[in-house]
Amino acid sequence: MELTREIYWNVGHGAATLIPMYVLVIIALGVMVKRFLGRIQIYKQGLPLERTDRLYERVSRALKILLSQKRVIQQRWPGLVHGLFFWGGAVLTVGTILVFVQVDFTDPWFNEKFLTGTVYLVFSLSLDIAGFLCLVMLAGLLVRRYTAAPDGLAITRLDTAAHGILLAILVTGFGVEGARMAVTELGTPLAYWSPVGLLVAMALSRIDETGLRGLHLAMWWLHMVLVAGFIVLIPFTRLKHIVTTGLNHVFESLEPKAMLDKLDLEDENAETFGATHLNELTWKDIFDTDACTACMRCQERCPAYSTNKPLSPMRVIDVLGDIAEQHPEANLFKTIGEDAIWSCTTCGACQDGCPAAIEHVRKIVEIRRAMVLTHATFPQELIETFNNLENQANPWGFGADGRADWAKGMDVPLMSDHPDADLLWFVGCAGSFDDRGRKISRAMARVLLRAGVDFAILGPEEACNGDMARRAGNEYLAQMLMQQNAEVFNQYKPKRILTGCPHCFNIIKNEYFQFDARYPVVSNAELLFELHQQGRLKPNGKDLGSLTFHDSCYLGRWNGIVQMPRDLLRSMNAGQLIEMRRTGEEGFCCGAGGGRMFMEETLGKRINVERAEEIIQTRAATVAAACPFCATMLSDGLMDKEAEVVVKDIAELVDEATA
Repeated sequence: MELTREIYWNVGHGAATLIPMYVLVIIALGVMVKRFLGRIQIYKQGLPLERTDRLYERVSRALKILLSQKRVIQQRWPGLVHGLFFWGGAVLTVGTILVFVQVDFTDPWFNEKFLTGTVYLVFSLSLDIAGFLCLVMLAGLLVRRYTAAPDGLAITRLDTAAHGILLAILVTGFGVEGARMAVTELGTPLAYWSPVGLLVAMALSRIDETGLRGLHLAMWWLHMVLVAGFIVLIPFTRLKHIVTTGLNHVFESLEPKAMLDKLDLEDENAETFGATHLNELTWKDIFDTDACTACMRCQERCPAYSTNKPLSPMRVIDVLGDIAEQHPEANLFKTIGEDAIWSCTTCGACQDGCPAAIEHVRKIVEIRRAMVLTHATFPQELIETFNNLENQANPWGFGADGRADWAKGMDVPLMSDHPDADLLWFVGCAGSFDDRGRKISRAMARVLLRAGVDFAILGPEEACNGDMARRAGNEYLAQMLMQQNAEVFNQYKPKRILTGCPHCFNIIKNEYFQFDARYPVVSNAELLFELHQQGRLKPNGKDLGSLTFHDSCYLGRWNGIVQMPRDLLRSMNAGQLIEMRRTGEEGFCCGAGGGRMFMEETLGKRINVERAEEIIQTRAATVAAACPFCATMLSDGLMDKEAEVVVKDIAELVDEATA
């Protein structure tokens, strides 16, 4: 028996089959392409943005992400189910292409059939397993979506129709296979290479050959019509992400994840700044709305949404999509909601968890920029903060000449006195003025001195890094502060810059190049670990007790520094470290980012209280932080819960462990 099968068995390979089949498919593809091409006009409402440079790098990276499904399967169960469905669908697609190549190209033109023998057996078994996997996984996804749909998920009739058709395609595919096998393969060894088809064939075996042929022919054409209908529906439903998500990975920014663009504030033709209306966002921002899969991961991970605030990152994308299609003149912040816009901590949990490469934070910041710079609409408590930053270059309004007061009595030199220092330590506002931050700075200074590090600080020459102003939408103030610091950096040309605050670290490392200041930047966690590795910081054997570690969003999620602080803490505490439920790049925000540190939190549950409850659940005696703002927020949250857990910065713990 020849190890193969007749591709167009019972259907025929003549014009009566091929012409209507290809006409049907071509029409369906034409409708789909026309719809997608029509969407280009929607995207063109946005501003230009270069996202096709370094094309080879973009495409190769997108293919790796898509084929591995690594972003999808980050969410264990729904992600793995979707990933398995994708891989099964990919195998079925490849199988369909191979059939097309043989039956319409290599066989008629070169009399060459490659789907025979062992190749056919592998082909048949692979497609059967892939089809069954798709059927089971799709059923699981549909059960979750239609019986346990997460809050806020809108399901349209077209979405339901597309899902139903997809399910019917898989069912009819096995029906066609089973009917064919019941006539041609049942009882032969070849049948075992199509195990699912064999089961269907056995179920249909009581039907006579005439009935099976009629059933096969009817189901074959139904299958083709369903495939054509599914193709037509793709661009009209959420399933458009089959096309747009892949492209969105190509268009994804190649810049550092947390980087915000620099506004041209000197543009004399600019009448507004930021994004009040849709046409003030970029085409990529609009394209993002078509790439959304409605998986709701952004919403589930968002600390604002998790604490009953009016912000849902997915709803922001949905609303922008509706505006783009139906109301392009709508005011963005009024339509989305001012409270929603100001609830964002810019922690990046939404963006990091998104499998479709959607950039949520950038959109929110652009809208904030319009609210602050164009409309002067922002929380009242920020008025004082902005004034303090403008007048004293710190958010609390302390005299700028007191920036180095925390170091009195310590042998901490200024860069003005020691310009050739190996390390410029950018202490930051919290480390210079906040009482809690000052204790952290003094601990860090003791450690640096103990390790023999040649360092110096800027003192009064240092200004706020600009992060808080920039992410709160005050780009004018942010640029003023950043330019001031950049000029000081360029004056000293430091070999390396140390930051004690992740916000300082992120903005100096990833955004100061916009002001021609390009220098190596290291966080306190990285430097402390480096010094320990060099043998310059040796543990004294002191038991630091039970420890857990809170990841700063701007250190862990935005900049990928996750393992290093953990390794450092374990090495200082005899390997002991207890992990919280949400850690690393999955870590939960403290609530201070995006300027929220200086705004009242009156809506919903306080974010730091939510995090404090996770800390308490670990039963650790001490929670370590690597950010002075995190330390303050966690202390306040634990105080609210009347917990006895102590909050210490990683520098304080290393100071204790190496004293």
